Amino acid sequence: MTRLYLLLKFFIIISSSLLADLKDINQSVVKILSFDNGGNKYKATGFNICKRGLIITNAHVLKYSKRILVIDHKLNQLPFVNIIATEKKPDLAIIKIINKTNIPAINFLTSAILKEGDPAYFVDKSKKIYGRLIDVERRNRFYISNHVNYGHSGSPLFNERNQLVGVIFAKRVLHFKRYGKIDMGGYAIPSKELVNFINKNVLSNNNFYLNSIKTIDVVTVSSVNRT
Repeated sequence: MTRLYLLLKFFIIISSSLLADLKDINQSVVKILSFDNGGNKYKATGFNICKRGLIITNAHVLKYSKRILVIDHKLNQLPFVNIIATEKKPDLAIIKIINKTNIPAINFLTSAILKEGDPAYFVDKSKKIYGRLIDVERRNRFYISNHVNYGHSGSPLFNERNQLVGVIFAKRVLHFKRYGKIDMGGYAIPSKELVNFINKNVLSNNNFYLNSIKTIDVVTVSSVNRT
């Protein structure tokens, strides 16, 4: 009876921890609206990595932006401060906001290994969109089978253990003469590239954020052979 109680208690603790992770992930993801000079609107996604308010998204999202709105999971508008950094390669950007609603920061966990065919998901409107990892040995990007649509650029990609493994940056569509356009999932930037980007543009230049960003480590692939 005591053993059964301990096992049940352990299960409840683990389950509660996973639920907390999922709740944090949902609340960390934001929607980004970017407007150009002509008033055209571009939708994208981002996620918070720092309690002081640092949002990761794709650089191409901000390419023509003259006005930027950041909206949290409860549809609250978060005050935009400035763009801290953008890089065309690997298509990443950092936006500074005032984190007035205290959205949590996504934790960079350390033990994930990218393997061909592993399940992965991103969050859209608090729902998990599942798929699998493809061609993970590429250096700067890999494919995913998840159904990626307009507005998903900048979404954080997680494995089944809620560990960040990449950032979605594009929809993957193949063109065939006979069948026309076929949706083949999407493209993602490996989390290793994100870590390097953050180290270069935030941690190396401004220690103000150092203690506010959760532990960062590199997520590795299962093979050393890369193209």
